Amino acid sequence: MKKHIVVPLLCALLLCAVSVFFGGCSARGASVSVADSVDVDLTNLGGTLLSAEIINIMRNSGEYLGKAIKVTGSYQNGFYAPTGRYYHYVITKDGDDCCREGFEFMWGDHLFPDDFPQMQEQIEVTGVFSKYEERGLTFYYLEVDDLTVL
Repeated sequence: MKKHIVVPLLCALLLCAVSVFFGGCSARGASVSVADSVDVDLTNLGGTLLSAEIINIMRNSGEYLGKAIKVTGSYQNGFYAPTGRYYHYVITKDGDDCCREGFEFMWGDHLFPDDFPQMQEQIEVTGVFSKYEERGLTFYYLEVDDLTVL
C-alpha cells in the first residue's frame, strides 16, 4: 500500500477507536441520570467558597448551561402576582450566616404544594443549569433531576 493511502487510513481507524472508547461507555438507548454524572458538586463546599462559586456560576452562566449541578440548602418559595406563579429556590448560606446565595429550580411535573418540601427544610438538588425568558428578562434555574429532603 502506498504511504499517501496508509496515513489517512490509520488516522481514520484511530478516530474510530477513540470514538468507540469514549462513546461506548453507556449502552445505546440506556438512560443515564443527571444525578449519576454531576459536573459541579457544591455539596462539599462551605462558607465563603460556596458563595463565591455560586456567584461565579451566575456571572459566567453561559459556561454552565447544560451542566449538571448538585447543591444543598434550605427550600424557599415565593408567589409573584404579575406572573401568577410560585417560584422555588434552594438557598445556601455561608459560615457566618451573612450571605445567602442559591438557585431557582423547576421540578418537572411535580405539583405544588403537595410534592414540595416544607419551607426551610434542608434539601439536596441535582439538576441541569438552564435558562428561560420571562417579561423580557433572562432567568437561570436548575431543571431538577433529583430532589431529596435531608
